[in-house]
Amino acid sequence: MADHVAIIPSQVVHPWRAAFRTFVQVFVPAVMLVLTVGPAVLQIIAEQFRGLVPDGFITWLLGASVFLATLAATVARIMAIPQVNALLERIKLGAGAATLTK
Repeated sequence: MADHVAIIPSQVVHPWRAAFRTFVQVFVPAVMLVLTVGPAVLQIIAEQFRGLVPDGFITWLLGASVFLATLAATVARIMAIPQVNALLERIKLGAGAATLTK
């Protein structure tokens, strides 16, 4: 019979790395979306509502991107707490396999 050795997922061992990776994974695409698509969408909105889009709206959207990325990183950090990860394992949403075959 194979021996099983318990391992700890890297997200649990290095929770701040997991949180930072999540921040980057959310922040980069959100900023790219705001900077590339944002101006075109704002132009369409401005045409439809006759210029009622406030100045600095792109800046506000970039701030919202930072907030969203920070929120996602916070959730990732919470999910990396060993007790939370154990709970998530019960519903098959944990950070990884709990055992390795030797």
